[in-house]
Amino acid sequence: MRSAKWPLSFLSRYSAADRLTFGFDAPAAASVGVFNGLAVTFAGIIGRKIGLDAHMLAILGISAYIGLILNLWIGHLSARGHVEAWVLVPSILSRFLVAFALIGVSPWFYLSIMSIFNGLANLSGPAYASIMRSNYSDRHRGELMGYIRVLIQVTTALSAAFAGWIMEAVPVSQHFLFPVAAAFGIASSLLFFRIKVRSPEGGDPVPVGTATQDRSDEGSGDESHGFLDSFVSLARDRSFLVYMGIYFVIGFPDKIVIPVEPIRFVDELGMSYAAAGFVQGSLPFLGALLGYLIYAKAAGRTNPFLALIITALLSSTRYLNTALAGTAMQLAPGAFLNGMSNAGWDLIPIFSLMLFARGRKLGFYFGFHSTLIGLRGLVGPLVGTWLYVGLGLRISTIYLLAYGLELFGIALLVPYYFATRREPRWQG
Repeated sequence: MRSAKWPLSFLSRYSAADRLTFGFDAPAAASVGVFNGLAVTFAGIIGRKIGLDAHMLAILGISAYIGLILNLWIGHLSARGHVEAWVLVPSILSRFLVAFALIGVSPWFYLSIMSIFNGLANLSGPAYASIMRSNYSDRHRGELMGYIRVLIQVTTALSAAFAGWIMEAVPVSQHFLFPVAAAFGIASSLLFFRIKVRSPEGGDPVPVGTATQDRSDEGSGDESHGFLDSFVSLARDRSFLVYMGIYFVIGFPDKIVIPVEPIRFVDELGMSYAAAGFVQGSLPFLGALLGYLIYAKAAGRTNPFLALIITALLSSTRYLNTALAGTAMQLAPGAFLNGMSNAGWDLIPIFSLMLFARGRKLGFYFGFHSTLIGLRGLVGPLVGTWLYVGLGLRISTIYLLAYGLELFGIALLVPYYFATRREPRWQG
């Protein structure tokens, strides 16, 4: 009886607005976790097994960042209204397409469908960040978003383990797993759409598609200010631009290894579907589960720049581990620690950008951040393919180069953290 009342007592600690948002956010998170576990986790591995070569894998990797290139403009548009729609439409279309990716075992058809999915799926970031800021209270935002990410990780890991097992036992099972995954993904989009955006001041929910007002922040990129005005205002924020430059360096190594990772895993380390489910699904889940719990609790008390230093250090272990591994199972330590770092990569951008962007500027700032991710995603895989195909470097050598670049980015971030930590707005 006591355990049955636990969810109610757990949620009673939060405001009515937080509980209402969490009530829709949680089932949406569980559904998208199943979608990720059944389909997204295995996208590269399945692609390699059905015949995608290094160049096609590079295209697949790059496609994940095409949508992000547009995020600066989308951040501007979503600030003008219809925020929920900017989350719903791209997500529901992209997840619907996944159902058809394996209709035939055709590398080019699979590449086309999954590339379109990747492009559409990354269009909703600025609107999502705005909803998280407006609908969760400042006091509990980090904690509740952490719990949501834990739920995503749990459902992703369980469904990935199941998918890895069934694909190993029944080789053609991925053909029906993808439509099932799409159904869960669409359900997630519809559940999240039920969240009604609140005003920046934390008032009553505003009608769907209505632009909210933020009188405390002029030039925020709303309907009274054009795209160029918003961009000029952002360009004057020197501290933000320096931070984005450092973040660009820290985030670049991950993009370099995108086209060569499936080759390293499948061709050189002989990774099976079962091993992929464990190394790329279950282990990162365990790491991320711990990471989200730590980051969520520390979000209100830790400077996000210090948290990013720790995140990058954890992430760097993956490159060194992959370079030195001799079997697929030897990737386990790096997979776990990288899973912990993924929690930071997920939450820190939102929390750190809130220090720079007041009011409804957040969507535009987040759009700029996402656009830079898109640029890294376009350039990085090309660099990785050139290093592997053009220069003929061993994949293990490419991972060592990525490891060195990550450490260099950390070396740039440390003095930035010390230079800003005494300023009031940077104190976590």
